[in-house]
Amino acid sequence: MFGFKNVRKGVKVREFTFDALKEDENVLNNFPIYCLHIFIPGPRVVDETCTEKIISPNNVYFIIKQVTVSSLIKAPFLEQFVKCGSLQAFSYKSKIRQENFIALLPTGKLILYLKQNFAQNLLIKREPYRGAKKSSKRQRLDFQTFVIDTKLPSFIPGKKPYNSIWCELSKLNDFKFDLLLKWNPEGNICPQSIRVYFEKEGYECITCESQHICNVKPSACMPDIDISKFDSSHVDALMEWIGMQICGISLEPENSDTFLFHDSQQKEHLYSVGKKPLKINMYEGFFDIFQVRYLLEETKKLFEDHSDIPFIVVSITGYFESFTFRKELKFSEEDKMTTLLITPDLKCWVIDL
Repeated sequence: MFGFKNVRKGVKVREFTFDALKEDENVLNNFPIYCLHIFIPGPRVVDETCTEKIISPNNVYFIIKQVTVSSLIKAPFLEQFVKCGSLQAFSYKSKIRQENFIALLPTGKLILYLKQNFAQNLLIKREPYRGAKKSSKRQRLDFQTFVIDTKLPSFIPGKKPYNSIWCELSKLNDFKFDLLLKWNPEGNICPQSIRVYFEKEGYECITCESQHICNVKPSACMPDIDISKFDSSHVDALMEWIGMQICGISLEPENSDTFLFHDSQQKEHLYSVGKKPLKINMYEGFFDIFQVRYLLEETKKLFEDHSDIPFIVVSITGYFESFTFRKELKFSEEDKMTTLLITPDLKCWVIDL
């Protein structure tokens, strides 16, 4: 995943104000999030309250076994969960481009990405394929994509759109999916109520909890980043630095087991600003925009309380076998990563790879 070469070819760097970034769902909620990192140069740490919010019992997620597609448009499910909070789910451990895949987005859109032999009998409007040009012809032949908006006012039992979709999806009841599912309810509703619902429907449910690891490095090389002039030319240095810190790779020759060789010019360019203590907090699980916002608020608080922090990096990593949905839906089995570089004056650079 790390050690990118020539990342500028596919990189996109954008500048935001802090408040605009915090509200931009297209940036912070572009794919199902598997992992969050926050990198803090210096002797500062993430407040325990922030970590407790991110991995609290209210932020559990679930594996629902052998779910039918039609079960996701039952009226009680739509009314109690899809329309009352933020819900997202997708096929657990399905292989993109090899197996049928379904997803339910926070917008309420139900996505079916089906092999042609499953899709050809469905009388539902197909979506055009969005993906790499070199593979689009094969994708159009092998798979079909369907998008069903379950939050439309007319999508209720008794109405023609709902009734026809229900009839078509019932054709797929012999084919079942394991779902990874996360639900943030509105109000003071227990998130476990969605598990109770599925168990009453006869499905096996597994509750999953997020994990937190704090890595303290007493002396870590810092990237050579000119914050005031940050642009795409600095991305190589920043991403290389992030990858090294996560993977535990050293630049010191005496640490031969983890030493990463660079030529002298490259090493001088990447790491010419000396060493500082570094705190890396990693959170693994199934996250959404709410947990990312917790980290952004913590970043703001750290800068307000500690004027000696030169920058903070927040890294958002998506599930490998999943999809992106910023401007258009695209399925892929590739790294999904958004990096946020934030300065003491709360200028923010967003790096999409």
